[in-house]
Parts: sequence; C-alpha cells; structure tokens
Amino acid sequence: MSETRDLGVPVLVLLAAIAVAAWCAAAGQAVFAVASGALGLVGAGLALRLTLRKAPLRATATAVGSLLLLAALSPAFETARLAWIPWALLAFTASLTRATWSPRARVGLLALALALVVAALGVIALRAPNAGLLAAFAVAGAFACALNVVVSRPRPVAPTTVGPVVGVYGGSFDPFHVGHRAICEASLGLVQRLLVVVAARPPHKLGARELTAFHHRVAMTRIGVEGLPRTEVLELENRRDGPSYTIETLDALRRLFPPGSRFRLVLGADAYEEFPTWKAWEEILEKADLLVVARPGHDLERPPEFEGRNAPVERLDVPLSDASSSAIRARIVAGEPPGPQVSPAVAAYIADHGLYRDGTGGGEVEVAPRSSVT
Repeated sequence: MSETRDLGVPVLVLLAAIAVAAWCAAAGQAVFAVASGALGLVGAGLALRLTLRKAPLRATATAVGSLLLLAALSPAFETARLAWIPWALLAFTASLTRATWSPRARVGLLALALALVVAALGVIALRAPNAGLLAAFAVAGAFACALNVVVSRPRPVAPTTVGPVVGVYGGSFDPFHVGHRAICEASLGLVQRLLVVVAARPPHKLGARELTAFHHRVAMTRIGVEGLPRTEVLELENRRDGPSYTIETLDALRRLFPPGSRFRLVLGADAYEEFPTWKAWEEILEKADLLVVARPGHDLERPPEFEGRNAPVERLDVPLSDASSSAIRARIVAGEPPGPQVSPAVAAYIADHGLYRDGTGGGEVEVAPRSSVT
C-alpha cells in the first residue's frame, strides 16, 4: 500500500465526521453534531498514528469502526442507532488487540467467548425483546475475546544465531616479536578464531616516530604468526584514511562476520589502563569483551570509569617476556642483530630489507598525523 493511500484512511474518517456533523447540525441535533466531530478527530488521530507506525491493517480497522459509529450518529439511522454499535466495536477489536496475555487470562478470555456465544444463541432461541441487537453485542464481544486469544497465542522462539568467538589483537607490530607471538598463542585458548590487525596509523603512537612501511609490518606479522592455527593477519585498517580507530575496525569486522559472533578485544595492561581515553570507548564495550594481557602474579585494576558499567573483562596470562619492539629497533640501529626477541624468519626479513638501520623503517616510511585517542 502506498504512503498516499495510507494517509487517505485517516483523511476519509475526518471528512466523514465533518459531513455527519454538518448533517446533524442541519437537522437540529446539536449533541450528535458535537459527538460526530469529536469521534472524527479521535478516530482520524488513531488511524494516523497506526499508519505512521506502519500498521495499515490496524489503521483500516480503526477507520471502519469510526465510520460505523459515525453512521449511527447520522440522522439517516436515527431510529436504529444501536444496531451499528456492535459492528463498530467488532471493527475496533482488530485494531486494539493485545499481543500478550498470560496463560490464565487467555483461558479466561476463551471461556468468556464461549459464554457470550451461548448467550447469543439463548436470547435468539427465547425470542427475547431486541433479541437481534442483544445477540449482535454478544457475538461482537465473543469475537473480541477470541481474537485476543488468537493474536496472543505463544509463538515458537527462533533460535538465536550463534557465531564464532573472535579475538581481535591489534598493534603496530614494528617489528613483530616473540612477545606478540606468545599473546597470540595464549589468546587461541579462549577464542575460536584470532584476527591480528596491523594498525595503519595507530593514534596513540602518532607523532612519536615514523612508522615502518605498512607492507613491511604486515609481512613481518605474517611471518611471525606462521604455524598458528585459526589465525589471520588483516590489512583492513590501511584501506581507510586517517587514524586507525578501534571502533571503526570493530564495526567493519561485525559486518564481515555472521550475526551472533562474539568479539574479544585483546589488550595489553598499559592499553587497558588508558582505555577510557580511546575514541568511543563506551561503544567499544558494547561491541566487544576485553581480554587483557597481564603479567603473572599481578592483578588488573579496573579503570575508575568502568565503575557501574557492564564491562566484561577477562585476564589473559602470558609467560613473562622482555621482548620490546623499541629495544629491537635500538639494537639494529647500534649495528647489532635483533637477537632472540624475534624469530629467525623475522630477523632474516629485517636484514634482507635493511629495516631499522637508520632509526626508521628503512627508506620507505609512513608519517602519521597527530592524534590522542585510539
């Protein structure tokens, strides 16, 4: 049904009300004229509200009920006004049903519907005065009860789609070292799939130093996670302009994974302490749980901003390591080999491409804009 046609329903009720009110006024029935105008405003308003809520069938039922009551108020049916009322109530029933009733209330409504049907048959059989009118009221009431029972019947609940538990571990990985590998290995015990996201322009490090070219950091990360099951290195942050904000990365990942997927954001203890400074950090908590890397024997203190919030945080114990990307770069600048803090394959890649010898990523660098949030 088109929008124009939908809006025609309340307009029709309003026009009918104006016509009946004018008719009643001309016939000297001032009370019925006022009643018609009030009924038209209420009926048209309710029909319009249901139309805007995209409930055209209920809006139409409201309009039909209003028109039937308006017919009862018109001078043409002055001698049989009551005959229209049960059918008007019958129409209103379709627009005012409740979607939920308790099981006991549903049984009561069904019993009442049966009693009203029996009453209707009884007054007809006994040929009581105004039997037809009384039977019509009884049938309308029975229909209203039965319709509420049908509409509120329990429906099977569709099973909730359950997707994988996905770990999201982001970092600049400049270079990827054995400490990063240890975090990946520990995370795999708590997630079904691990996404290692190489940050293109990490905001918390912007302006501090020139980043090694993105493709080099991706290559070292792929080499570093080689052999790990259910692990994938992602380059999606380099497809966006500007700083690599975590909330934008999570939004992109949620579009890629099936509904019901549960995301767990892997953070270091230092990043966890600074988490409330990140961009849209409250929204991040709504979209991912936190998996925080902690040193053995050390407790994690929740940031004060987490008080009173539903922020699922789980501790991830990782073997103690003194691996540091900045220390590795400093060793290479000093003319020393990177040492055991990186795997032999990553060390070979660094040597083959001449990375870090001059204090940068080696000739091909990314200069990041300044920012203060992650």
